Amino acid sequence: MCKKQMFLLILISVVQQNFAAHNFTYGSVQRTLAGTLKTKPLRKNLPHETKEKLIIDTDLGFDDALAIMYLGKTDKFDIKAITTVAGNFDIQATTNNALYVLDFLGQQIPVYSGSSAPIEQKKQLAFDAAGQENFLLEQPKKELGPILHNAPLTNNAAAKIVELVRAYPHHITILAIGPQSNIAEAFKMAPDLPSLVKRIVFMGGAIDSAGNTNRVAEFNIFLDPMAAYSVLTSSVTKVMVPLDICNTIPFDNDVFSALRKKNLIGALDLMRERYITKQSFNHNRGIGHIYDPIAAYYLVHPEAFILTPMDIVVETRGIYTNGMTVADKRSWGNKKNNIIVATHVDQKTFLHDFMCTLFEQ
Repeated sequence: MCKKQMFLLILISVVQQNFAAHNFTYGSVQRTLAGTLKTKPLRKNLPHETKEKLIIDTDLGFDDALAIMYLGKTDKFDIKAITTVAGNFDIQATTNNALYVLDFLGQQIPVYSGSSAPIEQKKQLAFDAAGQENFLLEQPKKELGPILHNAPLTNNAAAKIVELVRAYPHHITILAIGPQSNIAEAFKMAPDLPSLVKRIVFMGGAIDSAGNTNRVAEFNIFLDPMAAYSVLTSSVTKVMVPLDICNTIPFDNDVFSALRKKNLIGALDLMRERYITKQSFNHNRGIGHIYDPIAAYYLVHPEAFILTPMDIVVETRGIYTNGMTVADKRSWGNKKNNIIVATHVDQKTFLHDFMCTLFEQ
C-alpha cells in the first residue's frame, strides 16, 4: 500500500459526521474543477521565526484531518499544539485520530487531550446520534498499525492553551474546528487570557442557513452552546466561518473524479463511498461538504474572503433553538459587532488552492 493510499485509509477511518439537508444550486464549480487543477499555486517556505503561531483545537474527524494536512503543507504556520475535544467522537477517539494522522504525516506536533463533555449538558456525540462505529479505534493494528512516534502529552488541553498564550502573548492564533469546550475552560482558568490571544478563527454557527443538528444550530456550537457563549462574548478577536459559506462549496463525485486524475487511486473510491453514499447524503442529492478546511483556508488566504462585522449571541436554553447563533439584523440600535463573519469566498479559487496544496505530487 503506497503512502498516499495509507493516508486516504486514515481519512476513511475518521469519517463520522452528520450533515444537514439543504436546497442549493451549485452551478458549474464541479464541472470546471478538473481544469483548475492543471496548475499549482506558487508557494514559498517561510523562515520559522516568521510563521504564525497556531493552536488547533479539534474533535478530529474527516474534514479536521484535511484541514490539518492542508495547513501543514502550506508551511506558513508554527503549530504549537493540537488540543482535542469530544465532538465527532469521544475524547479517546479524537485524540487517537490526531495521533494517527500526525504519525502518518511524520509531524511531531504535541497533542493534548482535553474536554470529554460539554460544560453544562449531557454528552452528545456525533457517532452516538448516528449509531455509527468508530472504525479507526476498532481496527488500528489490523488496518493502520500501531502509533509509532506520537503520544498524547497531557489530559489537560485547557491548561496547555493557557501556558502557550502566556508564553507568546498576542502572537497565538487559535483555530477552533470543534466544540469550544477547551477554550472556554482556558478562559475560565485565566480570565485575562482573551486579551492575550491574537485571535480565534472558528468554524461554527449559522447566520441564515438551516442548522445541521436541530432546525437552526450548527454542529460545533450545538454540542456545547455554553462554551460557545462564553468564548463568543469574550473580548478576544473572533473570525467566524459559518455553515452559510461552507454550504456553498460542495464535494461530490466530480470533485473526487478530479482527485482521481491526480493519481490518487485505491482507497479513494472507498473514501468516496463512505463519505458520500453511506453518510446519509441521499437527501442532499449525493453532495457532501467539508467544513473545517474552509476555516483553515481563511488562515492562509484571508484576502479571498468577504468579511462582515456582526453582533452575534448564542442561544443556550431554547427548546427548539439550543445552540443557535443569533445575529442582530436590525437596522437600528447600538450593535456590539463582536464577531467578524466570513460571508463569501470564491468556490473555484478555494477548490483549486486546497486540492493542489493537499495532493501536490
